[in-house]
Amino acid sequence: MEIGRNLIIALLYEQLKNNTNVYAFWLEGADASGLTDEYSDLDIWFDVEDGKENLIFSEIERILEKLGPLDFIYEQELPHDLIRHKVYHVKNTATTLLLDICIQSHSRKFFFTIDLPGEEVKIIFDKDNVIKFKEFDERQWNEFLEKRIYHLKNIFHQDSRVIKMIKRREFIDAFNFYYKFTLQPLTELLRIKYAPKKQMFLKYISQDLPEDLSKQLEDLYKINSLEEMFIKLTLAKKLFNNVLKDLI
Repeated sequence: MEIGRNLIIALLYEQLKNNTNVYAFWLEGADASGLTDEYSDLDIWFDVEDGKENLIFSEIERILEKLGPLDFIYEQELPHDLIRHKVYHVKNTATTLLLDICIQSHSRKFFFTIDLPGEEVKIIFDKDNVIKFKEFDERQWNEFLEKRIYHLKNIFHQDSRVIKMIKRREFIDAFNFYYKFTLQPLTELLRIKYAPKKQMFLKYISQDLPEDLSKQLEDLYKINSLEEMFIKLTLAKKLFNNVLKDLI
């Protein structure tokens, strides 16, 4: 029997639907947006009674082990006191089928925004009206984007950090700075221009750009030498400034 995402979801549902410490179970990511493919991972969320998070993680691991040994377990640190995030992989499942399992404490208050890309949700069960929605606030979002553009402009204009590493012939440091101070802010600015409601500013950017612009951006990521980096830094600066003019 092939162990796939649907079997994992069904097993977790059957085993946890009557657990009094679990109030809600939902999916985010590709399953919620309807964009799964053969390489998709699983973004799983549970709402759990405060103080019972460790107990439920242990129960989840026991359930997953019914499918096979867990050959990868990792807890990712998060800056939120009421969210825990563990990554699992079940042996003999697809290598790309990582299980990103998040538990939020029941006292956390959160609203999904209607029609905001990245906040799609697929509800498996909700026993206590946990999953709530709010309308998209365009004025508030535009204020956020305005602040973000301000920061991107000032991050990008620190290109002297890249140039000094090029002149020092330090390829690794120059490449790291080129990515941080050039490519990342440029990519995010392009996403704001072409898909301003998307919160995943860097992920799957090619889906939202015109094909010729996507190829142009991709070429800026391809660096083989410091000399090439210097040339592409100049091209990136021209593109960034042109996009910035369209946004301000």
